Amino acid sequence: MISTLINDMIMYIEFLKSQGIRLTIHFRTNKFSSLMYAFSKYNIHSSSFCNLIKSNPEAWQHCVRRQEKIYEKLKKGPFWGMCYAGVEEYIFPLQYQEIFGFISVSGYAVKEETALMRIRNVSEQYQIILPRLMEAYQNLEHQQPDFHRLNTVIKPLCHMFSHAYAMLPNAAPGGGSIAQNMVSKMIEYINRHYAEKISLADLSALCNVSYSTVSHNFKRITGYGVREYIALVRMTNAKILLMNTGLSINEISGLVGYEDSNYFTNSFRNMVGIPPQKFRNQ
Repeated sequence: MISTLINDMIMYIEFLKSQGIRLTIHFRTNKFSSLMYAFSKYNIHSSSFCNLIKSNPEAWQHCVRRQEKIYEKLKKGPFWGMCYAGVEEYIFPLQYQEIFGFISVSGYAVKEETALMRIRNVSEQYQIILPRLMEAYQNLEHQQPDFHRLNTVIKPLCHMFSHAYAMLPNAAPGGGSIAQNMVSKMIEYINRHYAEKISLADLSALCNVSYSTVSHNFKRITGYGVREYIALVRMTNAKILLMNTGLSINEISGLVGYEDSNYFTNSFRNMVGIPPQKFRNQ
């Protein structure tokens, strides 16, 4: 029953994305750790601006820490706001007896003067090149979406998450099997550190299990090998940068975790079917 619900939720999320709605899903509680792998690719903002922010691990950690302020504001219901880096978004609570997460519909640049001050601060504090950030910022949507229309299409997804939350077992702290919780932990780590070198040894140490246990459980639960999944995350972010920035192939290669731009180009061609420059030009 719950697996059918999850599949329906993923189809609905993909439908919303096809309508141009950039949404991400964030969980506050470990109860969803058993399902995190199913929604992992919706946990990271897909804008090139956010990709540049994520290129600095300290800036990304600051994003994560500030989520507690979001949960405080959500006690009063959905809201429109600007993140510390200058991007504006609508935030919708996920709740069942308590607020256990939120949906962010992000990627907007409306109050440009206020945003510019924040972008400059981010650039100075985290040493991210300002012209790159400004170029990516200009590629965001410059018109605030209608709240009532957005609320109409996001609310059903919120209700589906509430129903899924209510169906999860309460006995285990993570709400799922040891293997599922382990894989969720690995996915979260990969999604945050994909631009760095990640080895089986790193994931093994993270979960305190053997290399073979890491490989076996990751493949069994996600359907991907560990290295295959890391490459997929890197290429997904590379596509966003190719489509939305004027960064060189060499620069994008470094931002998504490849030291050798030729190796990146070959890997991109093998996974996507065409080289990065052709992907950008199509």
